[in-house]
Amino acid sequence: MYICVAMCALISAMAHAADGDLDQTFGTNGIARSGVDDAGADAAIVVQSDGKILTCGSRGFLTDSFNDFFISRFLANGALDTAFGIAGHVTIDFDHALDYCTAIKVQSDGRIVAAGRHDIMDPFGGSTGSFALTRVNSDGALDTTFGGGTGKVTVTFDSGSSSSTALALQRDGKIIVAGEANVSRIPFKTDFAVLRLLPNGSLDFGFGVAGKATAGFGAYSTYDRARSIALDDQGRILLAGGADILNVRRMGIVRLLTDGALDTTFGDAGHVLATADIVNKAEANQVIVQHDGTIVLAGQLGDTASATPHTDMAVVRLLPDGTPDATFANQGLALIPVDLGTQNGVLASANDVVEQGDHRLVLAGIARINQNDYWKAVVVRLDTSGTPDPSFAGGGTAIFDSSDAQLFVAVTLSDGRILAAGAAIGYGASGTTVDTIVTRLQADAIFAHGFE
Repeated sequence: MYICVAMCALISAMAHAADGDLDQTFGTNGIARSGVDDAGADAAIVVQSDGKILTCGSRGFLTDSFNDFFISRFLANGALDTAFGIAGHVTIDFDHALDYCTAIKVQSDGRIVAAGRHDIMDPFGGSTGSFALTRVNSDGALDTTFGGGTGKVTVTFDSGSSSSTALALQRDGKIIVAGEANVSRIPFKTDFAVLRLLPNGSLDFGFGVAGKATAGFGAYSTYDRARSIALDDQGRILLAGGADILNVRRMGIVRLLTDGALDTTFGDAGHVLATADIVNKAEANQVIVQHDGTIVLAGQLGDTASATPHTDMAVVRLLPDGTPDATFANQGLALIPVDLGTQNGVLASANDVVEQGDHRLVLAGIARINQNDYWKAVVVRLDTSGTPDPSFAGGGTAIFDSSDAQLFVAVTLSDGRILAAGAAIGYGASGTTVDTIVTRLQADAIFAHGFE
């Protein structure tokens, strides 16, 4: 009888909360905030094994003189975890410079690794960037077993400035970080860059050249940057991002072996240009490996040089050898326009993607009508064929429009429900504010783990 009552209550609650609706039991009306008015923007998100939620972004975002890594931890209900750091927050400074956190992961022992960029300004108004990492204990204190006792590591690439945007943890405790590095100043050329650290934060000299590797898309590609990283079931490393081929931006992906060498069995000697050169703007912001080994890239594709610039959310699915998966959407490419009430000029991007337990894909991203419009936060769910799922938000797309600009840059799942992280940017009489936000959405809580 009691089981029946509990189940009936659950069914009743779900009947009133459709997929894509804000989960009103989370935070305040479905949204949790860090409560700090100068943090956010490049938020990353991960869920601990105990259900607590970690975000990482940058604090000091509204100044030009400094930024720090900024980590927040929320309880599973969206309240700040006051046992973490100071009142739920940890701020980490790398030598009073411009520091941007873009990735965060939790090790199996509960310690937290965060990665991003450390910028040192020069007297001429330029800057030199390096990869930056920190590791903190589960309570937020710096881990003094990492980085020679400091809890922090910065790594430069020999030819010039570099920046990390993505992070992965190997099962053996080694840490892989990816981004971009300048490999030539005259002529200017930037390539995908990746390094591997030992568990103590020192470079792994068994990887690439002295722990580092770079990969580009040829002499005609001047600016290649890796935005994301994934490991497949063989431990091979997938780096995805964008490549400039004769001034046309395309989605690009490379696969490396476990020692950092290019995997020549993948695509064209380890490289794949995943979009054609029919548009001038394409970028992969995230890569994941699905349950069956297929590779999914999420990002944007469009034309930003026309009289009415526009980009759509874009998803590409590749087979494990790098060829397009013809069973997905239109020969492996799904374009998802975001309807903001105008036929032309919408700028949209998928910033992250996650696979549900039933193998549907959830995208988190942003959209706005033109360069002067406020960003709207967007979540999309695709069915397994790459088509927007009509059971989600009444058509596959949920748009969150408020008096603030809101952007989603990361997405994950917790107990089958969608967590999207980003920032709320307010423009008030007292000035601009930027606050980290986490939103939880309803998303087939009963079936999300594949029991359908």
